[in-house]
Amino acid sequence: MYNVRSVLEEGKFVSTADAKRAGARREAKVTLRRPMKGGAVKTYEVVDNVRSLSKRDWSRVVAVFVANGKQYQFSGWPLKTPVEIFAQYCGFCLHYTDVRPDPAIKSWRVCVHPLPPALRVPKIVHALSATLHRCPGAY
Repeated sequence: MYNVRSVLEEGKFVSTADAKRAGARREAKVTLRRPMKGGAVKTYEVVDNVRSLSKRDWSRVVAVFVANGKQYQFSGWPLKTPVEIFAQYCGFCLHYTDVRPDPAIKSWRVCVHPLPPALRVPKIVHALSATLHRCPGAY
């Protein structure tokens, strides 16, 4: 959550460590605005904990970022398994190339984006934005 604004709104990759050093705070919810074709702007909310989401909030979910591929990160969700979750929502997993994501992620409908340690910035942000455009309800 420290770097979510820079990655998803500004299109710049900033590591969590660098964001912390720059004084970023971990917020429970971040509101983002992304420009659309034709000059319109779409607003998104990124949350760190789904337990605060209402039924109405769940109807507005566009995408899910997988932290580590472990089942426990989905506790408290209205859908019980990752297979069910990613059948309904777009999924993303960002990881450094020197850290392998959990093998379970391969069986989910999740776009995996490895981040090379030296070249993290433009390619991954562009790929992520292009993939997000294809998520139902994103645009």
